[in-house]
Amino acid sequence: MLALLAALVTAGAAGDPEASRGLAKLAVIQGPIEVAGAAQAPKAGDDVDAGGTIKTPAGSRASLDFADGSELRISENTEVTVVGPRKVDLKKGKVFLKIVKGPERFEIASEHMPVFADVGLIEVEVVPKVPNEEPARTFIRVLEGVAKVASKKFTAVVHAGFHITGLGSQLNTPNPLRNGSLETAWIHPLLQERGRTDDESTTRAMELVQILGRETANDPAEAALRSLGDLSTAELLRFLNRSAGGAQAERRGLAIRIIAESGTLKSAPALVSLLRDPEPEIRIAAAHGLGRLAGGKDLGFNDQFWKGETWDAGLKAWEDWVKQNAK
Repeated sequence: MLALLAALVTAGAAGDPEASRGLAKLAVIQGPIEVAGAAQAPKAGDDVDAGGTIKTPAGSRASLDFADGSELRISENTEVTVVGPRKVDLKKGKVFLKIVKGPERFEIASEHMPVFADVGLIEVEVVPKVPNEEPARTFIRVLEGVAKVASKKFTAVVHAGFHITGLGSQLNTPNPLRNGSLETAWIHPLLQERGRTDDESTTRAMELVQILGRETANDPAEAALRSLGDLSTAELLRFLNRSAGGAQAERRGLAIRIIAESGTLKSAPALVSLLRDPEPEIRIAAAHGLGRLAGGKDLGFNDQFWKGETWDAGLKAWEDWVKQNAK
C-alpha cells in the first residue's frame, strides 16, 4: 500500500505543470550566455530552476522574469545564481533588480555584504578580490525604494538616490548618486529590446534630458539617450516642443540628432511632427532622419525646401509615407 501511494504521488508531481516550472524565466538574451546544466543553448522563454547559474561573457546581457513579477537584469562578465523565488547569489559582475512587493524580502547575496529590499530598483556590482592585490569591492546603487546592506560590523540603510560601497568586508557610509539613470545606462539595450514604454523608461529619459548638453564634448547623457532608442523619443520631443524659439539652440540640435540618428520607424511620427518646427535647422534634421528611415530618399524635398516659408507639400508627402510604412 505504501509503495502504491508513493507511486501515485510521484506520478501526480510529474504531471503537475507547477511542479516542473522554474523559479524564473529567461526573458531577453543579448549575445551568447551560459546556463549551468542546460542541455542546449539557452533561449528566451527557458525556465531557470533553483541553483541555475548564469554566466555572461563580454558583450552579452540577459534578463530574467521571476514568478512574482520581479526582474533580474544581468550585465556582461557576470556570474549569478538563482537561489530561490526571491534570492540570487552574485559571484561577480553587475546585476540590476526591479523588485516588486512579495511575501518576503528579496535578497542579493554576495561574498561579503548581502543586500535586502522589499521593493525598488537596485543595482549591485561585485568586483572579486585579485590575489596579492586589491580586496573585493562591492557597489550598491538604489534608484527607487530602500535597501539594507549588511556587513560584519553594521547594517546600512540606503535610500533612493544614494549609493554605498564596500571594500572587502568593510562597508562605507551612503553617498548621493550623481545621476542614477546615467550610471545604470548599461541596462538600456535590455529595456529597448522589451520595447515597452513604462514609468521606468520615461523617468530615465526625463532625467537624461535634464542633463543633456551640460558637457560640450562626449556628453554621456547623449550616449545614454541614444542607447534608449525609441524609448527616449517621447521625452526628447516634449523638450523640443517646449523649448521652441528659446535660447537653447545647441541642446535642441543635439536632441533632434538623437531622434534622427537613433530612432526606428516607431519614431517616424515624431520626426514628421518636427517638420513643423519654427527653426529650419530642426526641420532639416527631422527630414534627414526620415530620409535615413526611407533608405536615403528625400521624396523630392531637399534642405533648401525646408528652409522655405511653406512646407505643406513636404509634410503631406512624409505623412503619407509614414502611414504606409510605420507600424
